[in-house]
Amino acid sequence: MTATPGIRAMPQRDDSAIADQRIERALLTETVVVCKDFPLDELLTTDLAQRHAIRIDVDAAALKQAGVEPDVPVTHDLRCITLKGALDIIVGGQGLIWEVRNDRIVITAKKKDD
Repeated sequence: MTATPGIRAMPQRDDSAIADQRIERALLTETVVVCKDFPLDELLTTDLAQRHAIRIDVDAAALKQAGVEPDVPVTHDLRCITLKGALDIIVGGQGLIWEVRNDRIVITAKKKDD
């Protein structure tokens, strides 16, 4: 890249780094989750993902292998809590984990050695 005198070239930002920063900010924002018998996968991949403008994927194969149906009904009344805290409660309540992976949050099963 040839620089024009007096104009600095802006460094290129990696899209995945931008997405990771967006996820980190979203995890610290406050959220509300009030639902009764709502499908887990829909709560995560539609409701929370859209509300926080991030991507949340459910590893359906890993969940099924762990004996958890992705659309298991969940009931929660969570207020004044960060998205991180809500994910810990919602996902942990099913014996699952969440992790940031390749510019998204992935809901999956615990590793056998965990």
